[in-house]
Amino acid sequence: MILAELVNEVRSSGKLPPIEDIRAGLFYTAVKLEDGRAGVAATPRVLVTPRPRDAKDLRDLGTEKVLELALSPDPLLSAIGVATLNAFLSGSAEAIEGDLLDHLGVREDDRVGMVGYFAPFAEKLKGHVRELYIFERSERVEHVYPDWAEPLLLPGCDVVIISGTTFVNKTIDFVLEHTTNARKVAIAGPTTPLSVSLLGKIDILSGIRVTDPDRLLVLVSQGGGTKAIMSVARKVNLLKER
Repeated sequence: MILAELVNEVRSSGKLPPIEDIRAGLFYTAVKLEDGRAGVAATPRVLVTPRPRDAKDLRDLGTEKVLELALSPDPLLSAIGVATLNAFLSGSAEAIEGDLLDHLGVREDDRVGMVGYFAPFAEKLKGHVRELYIFERSERVEHVYPDWAEPLLLPGCDVVIISGTTFVNKTIDFVLEHTTNARKVAIAGPTTPLSVSLLGKIDILSGIRVTDPDRLLVLVSQGGGTKAIMSVARKVNLLKER
């Protein structure tokens, strides 16, 4: 399991600094470490277990246990764990700034698969590629297919863009099984783990690095979405070496 490998990568990297703060907002979850690093993960839109949390501070579990929540079957706890993972990975490698599409090399005759609805990417790609397949559980717009159609259409795609949210909902391994025919595979969005170890399986990791962790915590707590998150972060890309 790819997510378990990433958790082990961080866990074995040395002494883990304490967690300073955890915020679970409507759209994003954020974690700040005491050394100043911060990471985010998408808060699941539909919680399988939408019940109040126990009256305890998750920081009391210790950093390693909070990190391991990334592997939890509970959607909210998983988001907290993935945000913690992303905080640790936020500065672990050199990255190139800029938009994913600037590095993806999409061609006019490409069939493009998009796992998760990225409105800005979809608008730029519509009418400029041979086919655009978007797989999303909740959106119902042009070119959108249900997620169960992924095994039917992804194997025929030349380029695949996968939402980092697939790490929170544990579907990343399943999705990648159906992208082996693609020329380029990318993972995108604020939830994307920026680990060079993923570049053996992925061509581009397009995520963020938080520039103002304290402001991030405020925005997440107040229900800030992607636009708010990007006001305190930079888009960065890790590229597979050729």
